[in-house]
Formats: sequence, C-alpha cells, structure tokens
Amino acid sequence: VSRTMGPARGDKAQEPLIEVTRRLLEKGGYQVVYPEALDSLCCGQPFASKGYPDQAATKKDELISALLRASRNGVDPIYCDTSPCTLQIREAAEEAGLTLFDPVRFIRDHLYERLDFEPEQTPLAVHVTCSTQHLGESQGLIDIARR
Repeated sequence: VSRTMGPARGDKAQEPLIEVTRRLLEKGGYQVVYPEALDSLCCGQPFASKGYPDQAATKKDELISALLRASRNGVDPIYCDTSPCTLQIREAAEEAGLTLFDPVRFIRDHLYERLDFEPEQTPLAVHVTCSTQHLGESQGLIDIARR
C-alpha cells in the first residue's frame, strides 16, 4: 500500500516510505533484499476487503513464493513495512517457514541496540492501527515513539 499510494501531496516529507525504511535498515547494518517483481506483489488485503477472496488468496500466494525466494527459503528475516500487510500474510508466512516482522517488532527486536535514539521535545500524536493492535504491538509503538 505504501508503494502504491506514496506520501500525501501536502506532506513535508515526500520521500517514499520504502526509501526511508531502506536507509534505516542499512543504518542498522542490514543488507536490504527486495523480492523479484516487487511492483506486482501484494498481500491481498485490498482484494479481501472488497469481497474478492480468490484474488486475495492468489496475491498472497504470489507474495509468499517471492518472499521464500528473496529470503533464501526463510533463512533471512522478512521486514514488512505496514502492519495491515503483516497481519494479512502472517499465518501463511509462518506456515511457509518465514520469519515475518512488522515495523514495531523489528525495531524493538533488531534495531534498538543498533541505533542511537535522540529524544525530541516536539509533541507527537500516535495512531495505533487496528492491525497493530491485533499484532499485539500497541504498547511497543508507543514505547518507540517515547524513545
């Protein structure tokens, strides 16, 4: 979704989320590998939410297959940059032997010790999405924002 929609027209930051994420992961010492045919991959959530379960399942299966190849059959962890997509493919990823992370869990489990966080005094509103709540990462998101 973040690749398709991109930043809002009026946002100050116009750099796509995928680029910001890549830089952050590389700063943490990770080599970022994208699956082949990235632009045609989708978790299937947009199809499922519009009542097209067969198309959703097809897209999810395509994504899992591509993630298996990109992760060397599950050797490498998978970072999914949106929690709705993570929630949509979590079960299929686990069944395929993939280790899947939403942004909150990956930052807490893998980047906290690799990056320096500098607190700011600017007020910040945190919107915890439904999928972040379902993944059990609500407090984790708040903890990251505080850090």
